[in-house]
Amino acid sequence: MEWEGIALEKTKRFLADTLIMTAVSLIMRTVAVSFNSYVTARIGAAGMGLYTLITSVYAFSVTLATSGINLGVTRTVAEALAKNRSAKKEMARALAYAAFFGSLAFFVLFLGAETIGRDLLADTRTIKSIRIFAVSLPFIALSSCFNGYFCAVRRTWKNAAAMLFEQAIKIFLSAALLTVLLPSGIEYACIALVLGGALAESASVLFAWLFYLFDKSRKTSAKTDGGSIRALASVALPVALSAYVRSALVTVEHMLIPRGLKKYGLDHEGALAAYGVLQGMALPVVLYPAAFSTAFAGLLVPEMTECAASNDKARLARLTERAIYSILVFAVCVSGIMVAEAYSISALLYPDTEAGGYVRCLALLIPVMYCDTVCDGILKGIGKQVYSMAVNIFDASLSVILVALFIPKYGITAYLYIIIGCEVINTALSLIKVLEATNARISPLRAVGVPFFAIYISARTVRAISLRLTPLPEGAELFCRIALCVFIYCGVLYALSALKKALPKLCRCGKINKISTQRRSAYDPDNRGKTQPCAQYCGRYRQSE
Repeated sequence: MEWEGIALEKTKRFLADTLIMTAVSLIMRTVAVSFNSYVTARIGAAGMGLYTLITSVYAFSVTLATSGINLGVTRTVAEALAKNRSAKKEMARALAYAAFFGSLAFFVLFLGAETIGRDLLADTRTIKSIRIFAVSLPFIALSSCFNGYFCAVRRTWKNAAAMLFEQAIKIFLSAALLTVLLPSGIEYACIALVLGGALAESASVLFAWLFYLFDKSRKTSAKTDGGSIRALASVALPVALSAYVRSALVTVEHMLIPRGLKKYGLDHEGALAAYGVLQGMALPVVLYPAAFSTAFAGLLVPEMTECAASNDKARLARLTERAIYSILVFAVCVSGIMVAEAYSISALLYPDTEAGGYVRCLALLIPVMYCDTVCDGILKGIGKQVYSMAVNIFDASLSVILVALFIPKYGITAYLYIIIGCEVINTALSLIKVLEATNARISPLRAVGVPFFAIYISARTVRAISLRLTPLPEGAELFCRIALCVFIYCGVLYALSALKKALPKLCRCGKINKISTQRRSAYDPDNRGKTQPCAQYCGRYRQSE
């Protein structure tokens, strides 16, 4: 009973943390998508393409700056607390690690900005923005360190508060700077967005540092240390090295796309516009609900680490099964809604663009993408992060090759199908490894078949109802359709679950009545000697007096 109480308490805490991080992430993504729509209206599709091109280089620099520190801190601090070691000393090592790699990334990006902008991106308008990005890298490294610590000690509300604070500062500063600098051209519009983000990152680190100073796990005394920088590096560096390769490949891929579109026949501005519509508009919409899967996957890491450290194989398998079933139920619902409402959502956010078709195609991939996110979290939690990153490197390498081969011939449509194909391969490889390592058993019918049936019924019902109602304002009607679809989807799933639970009892009851009837005799015409089983299921027979 004591073990069950502990398990129940852990489950409640995990769900509470997931809900907190999901709610915060959804708020942030709502604001981000809304702000993205505002920025697109101000600087246009070509401006969004240029900004997205800059952020592709920034993504590699962030990978170098963080160098696996988030996962390293989460695992080492979680293990230290499980074994009654000093979390404060683990954190001191992690901060030193983060400061070193953050500073290294700053010097590399700042000094190489001109070469990157002129030779790699082939657009000198990116140079100033890249240098401003470089300044924020040490702060991003430290922020990632604090993020991993709060995740390990299960105080995700502190992460949530820091994220909300950063987002608020970023939106305010970016909007103000954009108003001032936009008249000078697209180059300065990108500088405004980059500078606002850099200032927000520095403020967020100070905010998280204050939370850390007053954290009770930091002040808890421990008998031994037992940790080392080598232990931290053994977790972080394999992830970092493989992440370097993958991030570099992704950066190369993003550089090849505009060049391939030019070879396809588009001019420079047209190539940036097409790239911006898909990468800067459609993908953020599709990834908007991923707030849940990202938060869920991040919180799975310390839970899985704890199970692996205690060698609790039964709980490990049980957690894995629940995680995969839960994320697929959520993802299929999101996918169905996105497919049904793709053009309405795109028209509301990005009028007069072609984003709707891209959103509908990518929406079909949502269950695959969200499942991959959770599988990566599970693999990192059980110490299989090297395999996870190897799969990601293979995925990125394949993408680069396919982009170089097919975009010059078939244009942006080829890139859409490349995303879909590579993501399916990545998820399949990760899922196979997860099931093998955890001994989890997943029923395809329960995981995919039932949710797809439920969302199909829900979407068709909502469509039939909406055709017979008086039209509302566009945004209000879209919200009502989505809310009604979610409600019906949950109702269908509940009804199917109740039916599944009821069927075995009905079948068992019928079987027992049949057997009891066959065993009646002249000496026992009322079957009173066999009434107990039937009474258990039917309650129709009274006990003999």
